[in-house]
Amino acid sequence: LMFLAARRQGMTYRPLFSFSDPNLRRFVRLSIPVMIGFSLVTVDEWITRYFASSLDNGAISWIQNARRLMLVPVAVLGQAAGQATLPFLARLHTEKRSEEAGSMLSDALRLVAFATLAASAWMAVTSQPIIGLFFERGQFDAADTVGSASALVFLSLGIVAWAVQALVARGFYAMQDTWTPMLIGTVVTLLAFPIYW
Repeated sequence: LMFLAARRQGMTYRPLFSFSDPNLRRFVRLSIPVMIGFSLVTVDEWITRYFASSLDNGAISWIQNARRLMLVPVAVLGQAAGQATLPFLARLHTEKRSEEAGSMLSDALRLVAFATLAASAWMAVTSQPIIGLFFERGQFDAADTVGSASALVFLSLGIVAWAVQALVARGFYAMQDTWTPMLIGTVVTLLAFPIYW
């Protein structure tokens, strides 16, 4: 559909794949750290599963359920704000209006931090009813709700950090710096090991 819409606008497409093309090399150089950075979310999930496997029966399910709910405000607030601000930040950076870009990013960070802090507090306080509402049925009983709720209280403390990270990374991407957020994310993931333990 995108191809047809582009043709209607008079755009043409001719496949071209050559490693000697400087634009392709630049794309690969910029996109590889982004792919590695996004994979850290999956690696973080593996880490939580690893540590949960040494706990009581059902702990992996408890943590996975809590994690799913914890990531909702991260996606709705942090990821969405990051995606929405990226084009504006990139344009301001291209136009050498760094002060305006910094101001926009700062405003977005304050808004996202406030909203996710409220979401974090709400999830921590109402963890048991939330888990019960979404998951308690069938073989998932009240004991599983209590286990998942305790995991949600702990994981909800990270909502603000996850959401802010998603937004700050877009600020770096707008400046075409994809390595810094990936390196910081890697260091934070390594530092999380003792916390998860």
